[in-house]
Amino acid sequence: MVLKEADTIDAAYMIARANRILGWVALTENDYLEAYRYLQESIRIHRQTSKDQEILAWTLAPLGRTALGLGQRSQAHVYLYEALEIAANMGAFIPTLFILPMVALALAEAGELERAADLWAVSSRHPFVGRSPLLEAVAGQPIARLTTSLPADVVEASRRRAGAADWWQTITDLLPTLRNLGWVEVKQAQT
Repeated sequence: MVLKEADTIDAAYMIARANRILGWVALTENDYLEAYRYLQESIRIHRQTSKDQEILAWTLAPLGRTALGLGQRSQAHVYLYEALEIAANMGAFIPTLFILPMVALALAEAGELERAADLWAVSSRHPFVGRSPLLEAVAGQPIARLTTSLPADVVEASRRRAGAADWWQTITDLLPTLRNLGWVEVKQAQT
């Protein structure tokens, strides 16, 4: 049997997808090294064989979370900024459901607690995020632990702002905010 180029690309896509799923599984078990290995392989395959940037953004989100778990904050910023930028440029909604909670966690870990609370409130307002045990475990619970020092009125104000926030405007505003926090410079230094 001779494989055609399309068959090879389809097989590579399936392998990349399997690696992404295994990466998520490892991430939920806090096995960051294993998650990193699977997700890096998924990214490598996608960059070599696929023009599907949406899937790339979707995979960069858990890779960013994995880098946070490994204590590689600057690398996490690189992955998360790239993911958000790809999704925003494409207007790709589904990846943003995974990206925004991870960006919120990265902001919380960087001490940007009020911004993190705002972004988590906007993210979790969407039922896919707010009712997801996966996203609650890998982002929501750590954000809650990190933001416990925020006064109750600040948390309530975040919830009110989230209720009125527009999803795409939040993303549009977030990209320059992350650039101002140095995430772009980190990205450029890493490439």
